[in-house]
Parts: sequence; structure tokens; C-alpha cells
Amino acid sequence: MRAALTHRACCDDNRRMAHRALCLAALVAALTVLADPPAARACSTVPICREPQLLPADGATIPANATELVVLLGDASIDGAFAPRVRSASGVEVALVVDDAAILGPLVVRLRLRDALIEGMEYRVDGLPSSTFCGPTAAVSSRFFVGPAAPLPSGRGAVQLGEQSVREVSSGCGDTTDESFAQLRYVADDAFAPWRPLAIAQVIADGEAQGAFRPLEAELEISADCDGDFATARSVSLAVVVAGALRDDTAPREVDLSCSAFEGCAAVSARTPRRTTPSSIALLSCAALLAVALGRRLRRSR
Repeated sequence: MRAALTHRACCDDNRRMAHRALCLAALVAALTVLADPPAARACSTVPICREPQLLPADGATIPANATELVVLLGDASIDGAFAPRVRSASGVEVALVVDDAAILGPLVVRLRLRDALIEGMEYRVDGLPSSTFCGPTAAVSSRFFVGPAAPLPSGRGAVQLGEQSVREVSSGCGDTTDESFAQLRYVADDAFAPWRPLAIAQVIADGEAQGAFRPLEAELEISADCDGDFATARSVSLAVVVAGALRDDTAPREVDLSCSAFEGCAAVSARTPRRTTPSSIALLSCAALLAVALGRRLRRSR
């Protein structure tokens, strides 16, 4: 009987030693991988599709003395087939000139109206470019309405800081980083309001353009990686354009993009992109098993 018990105890000890050896091996492997992460790999991500946009947007109202419309190409490209047409609800075509001289960048095309718009009339724009990048689409069209003529805007607007937040951003490879975001708004006098549907804007940070022009009505923001070199105060301004009527480059203002600059960001502690790997899972599993084994030994010793 005693021999059997001795044999069982020996087997139990052997099992425990083997179990600990396996855990130790997994622990070493996990620490090796974490200390020397694999080389960066190319990732196949789903690209964001940017359809062309006409300003004014569908259903918007613009002043009768507007002289230009704007097409933001997005991922579309123009070729010989790009022949937009503007017609009133009564069927009268408005003569126009397509100006793609890239004064506002290669993704901005100005449609210069050679005929005056009629107050109270509805117009339809056909033949706008469609993006093959976003998949086959039908010809793009839009309609807008014409209101009373309005005084030209003064161009004395300012950039206003909106909500700030920290968001987790995915790289598309399973990795994430924390980035701080600050929303930006353009504020101007009441004379600018009738022209807002025709306005486009570009974010300028530290004297450099951040992407292409976008509709002013879109969400404009500036961001910085919480672990990057630019997660500090930046000088931010807006370049606001109403084609044929206004260009307003606002005075810059300082925006603090450090992740501890506003409420809720102090909890951000990740200093590198987060990864969940088989090795890290093994490390956590072994830590849990060792904790259980230690707890049992402590209970037996009491």
C-alpha cells in the first residue's frame, strides 16, 4: 500500500514538473516574441471609397448671383467623356466652362457658369463623373435651387475648436493605436450663410495642407498619434473657398493634441500598437496556471 502511494506521489510530482517545464518553455517563447516582434508585414485593407461630389449638394439652395459650381472628384478621374450639363426645370441649358486647371488641387474641378441663374428656378446637373474605383455606377446627377442674390461674403471668418477626443484607430492589420482628434469649425458673419452650400475647406497644420479640399459642411478635424512625434500643440488654420466669390485663409490657432490635454485622455496608456498573438495568449495562460498552483500549495501548507 505504501509503495503504491509512493509511486502515485512520484507520478504526481513528475506530472507537475512536466507541466511546469511546458509552461516555462511557453513563457520563454512568449517573451522572445514580445522582445523581438516579427518584421512588419504588408496588409491588404479595404480602401475607403470616395465618390465624386457636386457643390451645391443635392437639394441645396444657392444665391442667384453664384457664378461657379464645384466638383470634388474623390476617386473618380475625368476624361474626354466628362461633359457636365446644367439645365433649368423648364429645359433651358446653362452654358458653362469646365475649369480643371488644378488651381485648388487636382481633385477640384470648377464649373464656371456663363449664363446667369434665375431666382426661384430649379436646376439639374447631369454628366458628372462616376468612380470606377467604387464599382460600376450610373451617371451621376444632382439638382439645386436658386434663391435671392446675396452680398459677397467678407472673408473674415475664423477657425473654432470643437469637441476633442481619443479614439482607437485600426491599421487594418489587426493592430490598433490611440489617436487624439480635434474637430474644427469655420465661423463667419451672417453674410456667409447663403454661400455655405458652395464652400469647400482644407485643413492646414503647421503650414502644410492636410489632405484635399472637402465640403465645408463635412466633418473637419485634425488628429495625431498619441505615441507619435506630433502629439503636441500644432498651429491649425482653414483655407475656405467659394469658387468665384471668396478665398479666406483663417488666422492660425494653437491646438493641443497631446493625449493628456483634455478629459478622458489620461487613461490612455498604450505606448505601442496593441497585438494579440498566440505567444501572448500562452503567456497569460501559464501565468494563470502558475497562480492556481501557488494557491493550492499555500492552502496545503496551512
